[in-house]
Amino acid sequence: EKYRISLKDFVRDKKRKEIISGFGVVSFYIRKKDNLKCVVKKTRNGITDEASQRSFYREIEALVKCVHPTIVPFIGFCVEKKKWYYCSCRSKKWVTSILY
Repeated sequence: EKYRISLKDFVRDKKRKEIISGFGVVSFYIRKKDNLKCVVKKTRNGITDEASQRSFYREIEALVKCVHPTIVPFIGFCVEKKKWYYCSCRSKKWVTSILY
């Protein structure tokens, strides 16, 4: 429960386009309380079966534990209107600048 968030605490960054991926839709948001730039990933379809829900929570547990310079910090997750979301900090650098 420590990592539960609400999308009401974020405002969409309309300067950035959404990106459609295999997982779902990636959108850019700004957290209202501190203007932190974030990436919010929304599942393409609602996760209704128990196995998919367990998989989602396992992914959250893994993201919480990841601490590495090339992995953006995990902020939290939420389930709203049958859609599942998780939120990470937006990197200040392009991935290629970190890797090369």
